[in-house]
Amino acid sequence: MGDDTPVDTREFVEELKKQASLVSESESGDVSSDRQSWAAGPGDTSGYEWDPVRQGWFPKVGWFQPDPEKNPNVYVSGLPLDITDEEFVELMSKYGIIMEDPDTHGRCCYLKMASVHLAIDLLDEAEYKKSTLHVEQAQFNMKGNYNPALKKKKKKKKKKQGKQQEKLLDWVDRDNRRPKNERVIVIKNMFDPKVFEKDPQLIITTRNDLRKECEKFGDVRKVIVFDRHSEGICSVAFKEHPPADACLERMNGRWFAGRRLAADRWDGVSNFNIQESDKDLKDRMANWEKFLYGEEDEEKSATSTATPQGANS
Repeated sequence: MGDDTPVDTREFVEELKKQASLVSESESGDVSSDRQSWAAGPGDTSGYEWDPVRQGWFPKVGWFQPDPEKNPNVYVSGLPLDITDEEFVELMSKYGIIMEDPDTHGRCCYLKMASVHLAIDLLDEAEYKKSTLHVEQAQFNMKGNYNPALKKKKKKKKKKQGKQQEKLLDWVDRDNRRPKNERVIVIKNMFDPKVFEKDPQLIITTRNDLRKECEKFGDVRKVIVFDRHSEGICSVAFKEHPPADACLERMNGRWFAGRRLAADRWDGVSNFNIQESDKDLKDRMANWEKFLYGEEDEEKSATSTATPQGANS
């Protein structure tokens, strides 16, 4: 180029030539130490390795040991061969809250470091089911050689540690939580299904009356009238357990429309729906049609006004 080339342009061209020469040096493997030291700094390459493809220093990737002051894992050896997972959990939970489900291979992960020290101090060299246990902080060793080119194995997604710790530290006694089916109260002998066949509107009336009465105990989610069940069954689902308990105590043995009720908790299995046969459906529809057209009332009236034979003799 001539001297009339702008200074900025000449500097740019020189920089391009310099970069091209560096690339050719890196491809041939002849890279100066000055060039390699620019990313990590002079004399600071102990924790780094040179990547010839990406042309830079990057942290070395490999196996590492967790900080002993932050490693909440313990390893128990000498366990009996017949120990179960439940027995191991019961044994290790005496010394603190367990973060992950332990296994009978001997590893146990605690929530707090204090539990690690407590388990080592109290359980190490202790006798358990005629076996002498040895407890120490877990050490993690790599099997084989580390190969960063291999793809990582996909692990099952776990809940976030924060939420898991929150659940472990809350005040809810989760092992004693009552099942949902105990919020449903089943009441028998509420009605005669034959009455509903004659007047289906009574189904709605019965359901509304029962809901109104049960709402005195608490929030009612759902009321079902099993109108074809021979035992006259209704079910009431509450939002919480205490209102269901109160309903059970109050409704069991109570009288309703001249009928003595029997209340109990739903077992979570029983199905009170009754499948109607084709004949029953046909008869019910025929009776319902008579009811709509008033023919049923006419038949009753004709029967009541008819004079029995020989009544006037």
